[in-house]
Amino acid sequence: MRITFALIFLALSGCGAAAEDEAEVTEETVTTGDEAIEEAVPSPPVAWDEMDHEAQARWMMAEVVPRMGERFQAFDAERYADFGCPTCHGPNPRENGFDMPSAALPALPATGTPEQHQMVRDYPEMVRFMFNDVLPTMQTLVGGADFDEETGEGFSCYSCHPHAGDEGTTLIELSAPEGDAGAE
Repeated sequence: MRITFALIFLALSGCGAAAEDEAEVTEETVTTGDEAIEEAVPSPPVAWDEMDHEAQARWMMAEVVPRMGERFQAFDAERYADFGCPTCHGPNPRENGFDMPSAALPALPATGTPEQHQMVRDYPEMVRFMFNDVLPTMQTLVGGADFDEETGEGFSCYSCHPHAGDEGTTLIELSAPEGDAGAE
């Protein structure tokens, strides 16, 4: 029921209709900074890749955008004050077909590389937030399969972020939010 393609994140077509079918719900406590958000996080009513574009858009607007917006704003209210489709899909999400991974997101270095270790040192709070809150919540919301290191299949950071070095991407260059030691 879970997928490899995931963070087709925020509102595939921008319609705001609620999801119509029953969804699997898991209880989850998510920590965003000092604040814990305890709630039931639903999985989509059918496998993501079995949904048509309209059903995916409804699910994104009804479940993903509000839940992920809440998390991102709890993490950094100023940076994510205008959380919406462009936050993950870039400035023109409809034009790019809401494709994921998104070239609008920072490209991530390969796991275990010196560049990845540097990213973790430069942005510890952001990395912790993304890995502990965003990744598992989004995985549940889109019904993504657990990542399998042997096959390279399943939901991972690369479901949303491009790999560093992929055509059209640049390495991560974020200003470190307050609390993150970091690259200046």
